[in-house]
Amino acid sequence: MKYVALIILVSIIVLWYYSISGRYQFMDGFWEASSDFADEAGVDSIMIYFDQPTGWLSNKRQGYILIADDVTNQSFTLTYSRAWSLSPFSYTLRGIITFDDHQIWDKDISIDVDINKNKMIIRHDKTVYAVVHKSID
Repeated sequence: MKYVALIILVSIIVLWYYSISGRYQFMDGFWEASSDFADEAGVDSIMIYFDQPTGWLSNKRQGYILIADDVTNQSFTLTYSRAWSLSPFSYTLRGIITFDDHQIWDKDISIDVDINKNKMIIRHDKTVYAVVHKSID
């Protein structure tokens, strides 16, 4: 009987892990700001690329940001802590972003991801740095 309970517990843990790991894979790829947000920010466009994590169970990603008009074109490293959320469709990461050339944002950021809306908000406290949407093309 206790072996059955152990098998059920391990199965639940494995299913839970795969369900949340899929949430974080959603972050991979290209993200673009809407024209409304770019206009409000005073730039032509914002595009951000997030690579896959650097290793199994890693909390570090490489990325790249391009801000046209401001002429920011540089790579960055994001180190984050995974958020525990009951919702499979949204989560918040807290992390440190380090740009390779010059630091254009505060290092400490939070990233709100809403999978249903294909939307990501990058902020520091009340300052919103980017509102971007997943580029599905």
